[in-house]
Amino acid sequence: MWMYRSLGEGRYLPSEHTQGPWDPGAQHMGPVTALIVHELATTAPRPGLEPARLVVDVFAPVPLAELRVMTEAARDGKRVQCLTASVWSGEREYVRATAWRIRESATPATAVAGPPAPVPPRSGERAPSWLTSGFGYGRALDWRFVTGGPTEIGPATVIGPSGRGLTRSTLYDETGELGTATQTLFVAPR
Repeated sequence: MWMYRSLGEGRYLPSEHTQGPWDPGAQHMGPVTALIVHELATTAPRPGLEPARLVVDVFAPVPLAELRVMTEAARDGKRVQCLTASVWSGEREYVRATAWRIRESATPATAVAGPPAPVPPRSGERAPSWLTSGFGYGRALDWRFVTGGPTEIGPATVIGPSGRGLTRSTLYDETGELGTATQTLFVAPR
């Protein structure tokens, strides 16, 4: 299964597996963000600098159409490096991202909390839900939740009175916490 087919020179053709849940003609931002990270990984790489931060600004839903990803090193210092990326389709920019790489250094690690519960094992069966049947990206992934589920608003989601919300997630791997993710939400009645 592939999400994008490379057409060369930063150009990509998305597959149906990038389709998001809100509009059949638009992509989910998960694959688009992964494409940005892929392109940034090949931009001005330097040994000893590791990715530390990624900010992705979405200007409009990204169409299921040919994309062009342009990257550059905005700051190329000895200890830090700032990279930028923008995603275009046709003559319109849809996404802009900024990434920071920071110099590695041998420091003692601090204790990190593990996941709140074990990650559920892979199952041969997929529980029926809108995630696994409704759209391309949902069908393409193996959705496993440590706690909660895809239709629950968790304690880290806040919706204000003016149509804005914020969701916060703590990201884990098998060894423990590795980062956080936040997403600003536009909220309106349907």
